[in-house]
Amino acid sequence: MSFLKSDVKLLLVILFISSAGQIFSQDDDKRDFFVGGMFLHAGFISNENTVSAVDGECHGIGGKGVFHIFHKFRAGIEGYASNYSYPDNEGFYRLGWGGFTGDFLLYDKRLTVVISGTFGGGRVKDIYFLSDGQEADNFSVNYYTFTTLIVNPSISLEYRLKSNLKLTFKTDFISSLDQSELNRKRFANGPRFYLGVLFCK
Repeated sequence: MSFLKSDVKLLLVILFISSAGQIFSQDDDKRDFFVGGMFLHAGFISNENTVSAVDGECHGIGGKGVFHIFHKFRAGIEGYASNYSYPDNEGFYRLGWGGFTGDFLLYDKRLTVVISGTFGGGRVKDIYFLSDGQEADNFSVNYYTFTTLIVNPSISLEYRLKSNLKLTFKTDFISSLDQSELNRKRFANGPRFYLGVLFCK
Protein backbone atom coordinates (compact mmCIF):
# COMPACT_ATOMS: atom_id res chain seq x y z
CA MET A 1 0.00 0.00 0.00
CA SER A 2 1.05 3.63 -0.44
CA PHE A 3 1.68 4.20 3.25
CA LEU A 4 4.22 1.34 3.28
CA LYS A 5 6.20 3.08 0.52
CA SER A 6 6.17 6.27 2.59
CA ASP A 7 7.48 4.36 5.62
CA VAL A 8 10.41 3.06 3.54
CA LYS A 9 11.25 6.60 2.38
CA LEU A 10 11.10 7.85 5.97
CA LEU A 11 13.38 5.02 7.11
CA LEU A 12 15.95 5.92 4.45
CA VAL A 13 15.93 9.57 5.56
CA ILE A 14 16.50 8.52 9.18
CA LEU A 15 19.41 6.27 8.23
CA PHE A 16 20.97 9.12 6.23
CA ILE A 17 20.68 11.53 9.17
CA SER A 18 22.26 9.02 11.55
CA SER A 19 25.09 8.25 9.14
CA ALA A 20 25.79 11.92 8.48
CA GLY A 21 26.06 12.63 12.18
CA GLN A 22 28.67 9.91 12.62
CA ILE A 23 30.67 10.99 9.56
CA PHE A 24 30.90 14.66 10.47
CA SER A 25 31.63 14.23 14.19
CA GLN A 26 34.99 12.62 14.76
CA ASP A 27 36.04 14.17 18.07
CA ASP A 28 36.38 12.18 21.30
CA ASP A 29 34.78 14.73 23.59
CA LYS A 30 32.96 13.08 26.52
CA ARG A 31 29.80 14.93 25.66
CA ASP A 32 27.89 13.41 22.76
CA PHE A 33 28.15 15.76 19.79
CA PHE A 34 25.44 13.97 17.83
CA VAL A 35 22.63 11.63 18.88
CA GLY A 36 20.38 9.96 16.34
CA GLY A 37 18.47 6.77 15.72
CA MET A 38 15.22 4.98 15.07
CA PHE A 39 12.08 4.21 17.06
CA LEU A 40 9.15 1.85 16.84
CA HIS A 41 5.97 2.96 18.53
CA ALA A 42 2.48 1.86 19.50
CA GLY A 43 -0.31 3.84 21.09
CA PHE A 44 -4.00 4.45 21.50
CA ILE A 45 -5.70 7.22 19.53
CA SER A 46 -9.24 8.47 18.93
CA ASN A 47 -11.08 11.30 17.23
CA GLU A 48 -14.58 12.75 17.06
CA ASN A 49 -15.38 11.88 13.46
CA THR A 50 -18.89 10.40 13.46
CA VAL A 51 -18.66 8.84 9.98
CA SER A 52 -15.38 6.97 10.38
CA ALA A 53 -14.37 7.15 14.02
CA VAL A 54 -10.79 6.33 14.91
CA ASP A 55 -10.63 4.53 18.24
CA GLY A 56 -7.93 2.01 19.00
CA GLU A 57 -4.33 0.98 18.59
CA CYS A 58 -1.87 2.63 16.24
CA HIS A 59 1.69 1.71 15.37
CA GLY A 60 4.54 3.07 13.31
CA ILE A 61 8.18 3.94 12.85
CA GLY A 62 10.34 7.04 12.84
CA GLY A 63 13.44 8.62 14.20
CA LYS A 64 15.35 11.71 15.22
CA GLY A 65 18.73 13.35 14.90
CA VAL A 66 19.91 16.05 17.31
CA PHE A 67 23.14 17.93 18.01
CA HIS A 68 24.34 19.28 21.35
CA ILE A 69 24.03 23.06 21.30
CA PHE A 70 24.70 23.66 25.00
CA HIS A 71 25.62 21.32 27.81
CA LYS A 72 22.02 20.48 28.69
CA PHE A 73 20.30 21.29 25.41
CA ARG A 74 20.09 19.47 22.08
CA ALA A 75 18.36 20.56 18.89
CA GLY A 76 17.60 18.89 15.59
CA ILE A 77 14.78 17.24 13.67
CA GLU A 78 12.51 14.23 13.99
CA GLY A 79 9.87 12.54 11.86
CA TYR A 80 7.41 9.68 12.25
CA ALA A 81 4.61 7.83 10.53
CA SER A 82 1.76 6.34 12.53
CA ASN A 83 -0.95 4.01 11.19
CA TYR A 84 -4.36 2.89 12.40
CA SER A 85 -6.42 0.19 10.63
CA TYR A 86 -10.19 0.28 10.78
CA PRO A 87 -11.41 -3.01 12.30
CA ASP A 88 -14.48 -3.39 10.07
CA ASN A 89 -12.87 -2.86 6.61
CA GLU A 90 -9.58 -2.32 4.81
CA GLY A 91 -9.51 1.42 5.36
CA PHE A 92 -6.84 3.18 7.37
CA TYR A 93 -5.96 6.41 9.11
CA ARG A 94 -2.38 7.58 8.73
CA LEU A 95 -0.52 10.49 10.27
CA GLY A 96 2.93 11.47 9.10
CA TRP A 97 4.67 14.31 10.89
CA GLY A 98 8.00 15.92 11.45
CA GLY A 99 9.64 19.12 12.53
CA PHE A 100 12.23 20.86 14.62
CA THR A 101 12.80 19.40 18.05
CA GLY A 102 14.55 20.58 21.20
CA ASP A 103 15.74 18.35 24.06
CA PHE A 104 16.41 19.48 27.60
CA LEU A 105 18.53 16.98 29.55
CA LEU A 106 16.98 17.03 32.99
CA TYR A 107 19.36 14.41 34.42
CA ASP A 108 22.37 13.54 32.28
CA LYS A 109 24.11 10.43 33.63
CA ARG A 110 24.12 6.79 32.52
CA LEU A 111 20.33 7.12 32.70
CA THR A 112 19.29 10.39 31.08
CA VAL A 113 15.87 12.00 31.53
CA VAL A 114 14.93 14.13 28.54
CA ILE A 115 12.05 16.58 28.20
CA SER A 116 11.41 17.49 24.58
CA GLY A 117 9.18 19.58 22.39
CA THR A 118 8.63 19.41 18.64
CA PHE A 119 7.03 21.98 16.39
CA GLY A 120 6.36 21.16 12.77
CA GLY A 121 3.85 19.90 10.26
CA GLY A 122 1.72 16.82 9.85
CA ARG A 123 -0.32 15.25 7.09
CA VAL A 124 -3.37 13.05 7.68
CA LYS A 125 -4.70 10.53 5.18
CA ASP A 126 -7.98 8.88 6.15
CA ILE A 127 -9.62 6.23 3.93
CA TYR A 128 -12.81 4.49 5.04
CA PHE A 129 -14.88 2.12 2.87
CA LEU A 130 -18.61 2.57 3.36
CA SER A 131 -19.49 -0.78 1.81
CA ASP A 132 -17.77 -4.14 1.45
CA GLY A 133 -16.76 -3.41 -2.13
CA GLN A 134 -18.04 -6.67 -3.59
CA GLU A 135 -19.44 -4.79 -6.55
CA ALA A 136 -16.69 -2.57 -7.90
CA ASP A 137 -19.14 -0.06 -9.44
CA ASN A 138 -21.22 0.44 -6.32
CA PHE A 139 -19.00 0.78 -3.27
CA SER A 140 -18.20 4.23 -1.91
CA VAL A 141 -15.26 5.57 0.03
CA ASN A 142 -14.78 8.38 2.51
CA TYR A 143 -11.38 9.88 1.73
CA TYR A 144 -9.91 12.78 3.66
CA THR A 145 -6.46 14.28 3.52
CA PHE A 146 -5.28 17.48 5.13
CA THR A 147 -2.16 19.11 6.53
CA THR A 148 -1.81 20.82 9.87
CA LEU A 149 0.70 22.42 12.19
CA ILE A 150 1.52 20.20 15.16
CA VAL A 151 3.08 20.53 18.58
CA ASN A 152 4.39 17.44 20.33
CA PRO A 153 5.65 17.45 23.94
CA SER A 154 7.39 14.28 25.09
CA ILE A 155 9.45 12.77 27.87
CA SER A 156 12.01 10.03 27.42
CA LEU A 157 14.49 7.88 29.31
CA GLU A 158 17.81 7.16 27.62
CA TYR A 159 19.94 4.36 29.08
CA ARG A 160 23.53 4.19 27.89
CA LEU A 161 24.40 0.61 26.96
CA LYS A 162 27.81 1.52 25.52
CA SER A 163 29.73 4.74 24.96
CA ASN A 164 28.08 5.12 21.53
CA LEU A 165 24.72 3.40 22.05
CA LYS A 166 21.61 4.20 24.06
CA LEU A 167 18.36 2.29 24.59
CA THR A 168 15.46 4.74 24.75
CA PHE A 169 11.88 4.70 25.96
CA LYS A 170 9.68 7.68 25.12
CA THR A 171 6.07 8.75 25.41
CA ASP A 172 4.36 11.74 23.78
CA PHE A 173 1.01 13.32 23.00
CA ILE A 174 0.81 15.04 19.64
CA SER A 175 -1.74 17.80 19.07
CA SER A 176 -2.92 19.73 16.05
CA LEU A 177 -2.76 23.52 16.17
CA ASP A 178 -5.57 23.77 13.59
CA GLN A 179 -8.67 24.17 15.72
CA SER A 180 -11.18 24.51 12.88
CA GLU A 181 -14.17 22.29 13.61
CA LEU A 182 -13.64 20.00 10.64
CA ASN A 183 -9.97 19.24 11.24
CA ARG A 184 -10.38 19.12 15.00
CA LYS A 185 -12.90 16.29 14.67
CA ARG A 186 -10.76 14.34 12.20
CA PHE A 187 -7.40 14.65 13.94
CA ALA A 188 -6.84 11.68 16.25
CA ASN A 189 -5.19 12.31 19.61
CA GLY A 190 -3.76 9.93 22.15
CA PRO A 191 -0.58 8.77 23.85
CA ARG A 192 2.12 6.91 21.95
CA PHE A 193 4.90 4.82 23.47
CA TYR A 194 8.25 4.46 21.74
CA LEU A 195 11.16 2.05 22.01
CA GLY A 196 14.31 2.79 20.08
CA VAL A 197 18.07 2.93 19.86
CA LEU A 198 20.16 6.06 19.61
CA PHE A 199 23.68 6.14 18.23
CA CYS A 200 25.99 8.67 19.84
CA LYS A 201 29.13 10.33 18.59
